Amino acid sequence: MFIDTLVSQVKSAGVDVTGLELDHICVRVEDQAGYEAMCSSLVPALGHTAHECIIGGRMISTIKLH
Repeated sequence: MFIDTLVSQVKSAGVDVTGLELDHICVRVEDQAGYEAMCSSLVPALGHTAHECIIGGRMISTIKLH
C-alpha cells in the first residue's frame, strides 16, 4: 500500500514517526500527467482534496487522508 511504503521510507531515512498521526503527505512529480496520476491514485481511495492551487506554475494539492 502507498502509505505503508511511504512510512517505511521515512523510517529508513531516520525519521521516527512512532506515535504520530499522518494526516497529509507531500509528493513532488515531474509533470502535469504525473500530478494527475498521483491525485487519481490517492483520491478518493485514501482521502479527499482539501485544497488545490498553482504555485510557481505547478499544481499543488493538499489531500486530507481518511
